[in-house]
Amino acid sequence: MPRSALTAVVLVALVVSGCSVQRGDHGDPAAAALSSLPAVPAGAVEEVPTNVRAPVDPPAVGMRVRDFDGEADLRGPHFTIAVDWVATGRAIEELSLPMVPALDARRAPDGAELFIVAVDGESGGQGQWNVPDGESAPPVELVVDGKATPLTTVPVPAQDAVAPIPQSGVLVVASVPVKAPVTLRVTDAERTQTVDLRAGKRGKDAIPGYYQPYSQEISFDTSLPAHFTAGGGSYPTTLQVTSRGGTDIAAPYVLLAPWTPSGGWAADGRAWLVVPQPVVETPIVSGVPGLRYAVTEPEVFKVQLPDGTEIAETGGTREISTPLGHISGGGDDLVFDVPATFVTGTFRMLLASAPAVAMFSDGDYPARFSAPPPPFELAIDLAA
Repeated sequence: MPRSALTAVVLVALVVSGCSVQRGDHGDPAAAALSSLPAVPAGAVEEVPTNVRAPVDPPAVGMRVRDFDGEADLRGPHFTIAVDWVATGRAIEELSLPMVPALDARRAPDGAELFIVAVDGESGGQGQWNVPDGESAPPVELVVDGKATPLTTVPVPAQDAVAPIPQSGVLVVASVPVKAPVTLRVTDAERTQTVDLRAGKRGKDAIPGYYQPYSQEISFDTSLPAHFTAGGGSYPTTLQVTSRGGTDIAAPYVLLAPWTPSGGWAADGRAWLVVPQPVVETPIVSGVPGLRYAVTEPEVFKVQLPDGTEIAETGGTREISTPLGHISGGGDDLVFDVPATFVTGTFRMLLASAPAVAMFSDGDYPARFSAPPPPFELAIDLAA
């Protein structure tokens, strides 16, 4: 080949090579757009309120999303945390979460990824019991590769409202090493529970009683006929069993709880079944006295298991007075020590075993029943 032709070939090759390098450095629009986003410092954790009173959809582009459908939720005595989804990726792009304007575009630094945890506001933060006055909510931490960062807006605070509306949730946005373990950790009543947020699975420290059917709305409303003698007279009456007193507006619930304020943590393999105290009233009928019962709770209140075993209430004594249905002594709730696997049974109230007096205007007289009130029974099915 002539020298001039060889020189031309070499020059063309160099030009093509130079153009290729230039296009690789400056010609990739996606890479340029990504590098233009502000970088989040490694290890940073931010809590972003959604300001939307409904579940928020995950980012539309650029991230891997996993929905959990409840398997990543955590519950305890004083908290509930519902995790809707987790999203991971190199960057949050502009308008990928248009319903959350506070979450602006950003990218993770080299060797890291963004990790977004969507906490549902409808969980409301409330557990089975109110946080005692003067105490703060249980501490929650995001643990990344062994390093814990306290969260300040999770769990979402409970609402003080008669008819609560859905609350805005929280997006926890963290810059984490690629594939590093990420865990949510909560400590409540000296017990710690965790959930692996990459796998969406609760840890072995999960308390089983919080992840099975645990409550049932109930109604006690029924009538119990009775006939008694007192003060030289004979009186037919009806004991009306109701679900609430005159000032109560919330629906009553039967509750299965691993922990209660009075009993603490139930023993291994056991749980507390909490039943609202029934209200007992008699009609106001001219010439018919009301009744007052002296109740020894373990004798009067029972829970019968499906195999016929009867479990007595754990309390002491109290009074049940009619006609106003006033209850005093021992607190309103009845507590039973049942197997942790409890789902169905029968609540029984045996007023015939409790001494009663008739309340006349000139004093109280012992009541003797020729026809005592029959047992009151209520079927319990927490899975219904």
